[in-house]
Amino acid sequence: MSGKRKMIALFIGVSLIWVIGTDYLLLSWEPELYSFYQKIKGIFFIIATSVFIYVLLTKSEKIHTLTEEKEKVETLINSIPDFISFKDGDGRWIQSNTFALELFQIDPIDYIGKTNSQLAEEKPFFKKTFLLANETDEQTWTLRKTTRHEAIVTLENGEQKIFDTTKTPLFTESGERKALIVVGRDITERMKAKQRLEESELRYKALFDHSPELVYMVDLRGNITDLNPHFMHVTGYDRVASIGEPFISFVDERDHVRLKLTFYQVITSREVVQCNEIRMKHQTGKKVIVNCASLPVIINGELVGITGYAHNITPMMEAEEKLRTTEKLAVVGELAAGIAHEIRNPLTSLRGFVQLFQAESKEENPIHRIMLEELERINMIASELLILSRPHDIFFSKTNVTNVLSDVIHLLTGEAKVNGVSLSFKKPCPFYLYGDKNQLKQLFINVIKNAIEASASTITVSTLAQDGRLKVKVEDDGHGISEERMARLGEPFFSQKDKGTGLGLTVSYKIVEQHKGNILYESAVGEGTIVHITFPLVKERLGQK
Repeated sequence: MSGKRKMIALFIGVSLIWVIGTDYLLLSWEPELYSFYQKIKGIFFIIATSVFIYVLLTKSEKIHTLTEEKEKVETLINSIPDFISFKDGDGRWIQSNTFALELFQIDPIDYIGKTNSQLAEEKPFFKKTFLLANETDEQTWTLRKTTRHEAIVTLENGEQKIFDTTKTPLFTESGERKALIVVGRDITERMKAKQRLEESELRYKALFDHSPELVYMVDLRGNITDLNPHFMHVTGYDRVASIGEPFISFVDERDHVRLKLTFYQVITSREVVQCNEIRMKHQTGKKVIVNCASLPVIINGELVGITGYAHNITPMMEAEEKLRTTEKLAVVGELAAGIAHEIRNPLTSLRGFVQLFQAESKEENPIHRIMLEELERINMIASELLILSRPHDIFFSKTNVTNVLSDVIHLLTGEAKVNGVSLSFKKPCPFYLYGDKNQLKQLFINVIKNAIEASASTITVSTLAQDGRLKVKVEDDGHGISEERMARLGEPFFSQKDKGTGLGLTVSYKIVEQHKGNILYESAVGEGTIVHITFPLVKERLGQK
């Protein structure tokens, strides 16, 4: 029976007792005043009834208002696509929204007054979830403050839902547990998006870090914001220490204008801009040439920076240059062979006649001596031309390079002293390589003689074995070589000397190439020259295997 019906039944019962009881008492006590008391009783009954009806109506309105408020609250929480549940101080479920009931497939009426443990027995598939909820509920009560954690709910179809759960405890004035409010927001899609973003970032980072190209990022002022590790491989500079520096500071001054123009075009056009053959600086001073592609970084429609990659084309350009030099040498070699043979035939006759004239002359004639010297010079040129011709007999064997260098130093010491040059050799343990002893000797003579003729006062020759290669270094403090002349070193018939043929270095380059080596000149005007010659090293060394 509802509260309203109980009140009506109580009113009727009390009214009957009042009417019958008062009538009996009035007749028993004072019959002559019965009529007067009846009127007073009627008035009192009317007043009491009015008060009762007023109280009943007021309470009814309050109940109606509370019912409406309850319906509004229920409608509100049921419309929220989050898990919402209210529990009492003992952990019994009081009210939950539709989302929560459907999530755990709970009956809308049957669940009220039950604890997580009881629901776990009724819903064995969600048992683990309910028992874990018990633990987090207790943690919240113990901490006496709002807690937040992630809860994973596995559905019967195998799908997993992730909830960002907030639990808020309420206490009475005496500090006893009153109620627990649980709100869980489904963040499954957000977590999946976060995971996809993290995976994308990892893929990007892997591509960024392991790219075989130099990848750079700069702000709109051209300052570096990030670099991949390949930057150090290309330039030799530390990647982390370079962040914040102007990117242009790692570019040769001659290409500053071109690079600035490239960045300007990227900013104004918001398109990819290519800039080829940019000369970058290397920490060691060696030449590095790259092709750059720069593109805008646009976030939410706003240009925030520039990113790009630089492809190192130095090896390719060196290979092309080497190919061109080889082709030149091949052409020159064919031409040289024909010229040398044509020169030597009449040269022998001329030399014989001059020697005959010299023998028949009664007095020494300086003309004969000059003619013989010039004929010898022509013969030397012819010999060098023959070296440039197509391959001839070369005898490779295990050669002690230290001994070859010692012989050359001994041979040229006299010439060095005449020119006021101090020639020294830092003689280490013997090093061996497979090569032609005579050709190697010719190579070292050409290089050291060039150093002597470069107005040097000191020449130092040294050897070093490193990474399976023999490195021979010839260092002088002469007048050095200009950058323009450096670009033409090894070119046939190009010489810096008045009486030079321009074939000495050409021959030297060919000898190095035949021995699968490399030759590199490092020089600046007024700072001397260092010649680096490297060969594959025989692993056997004297007294060591």
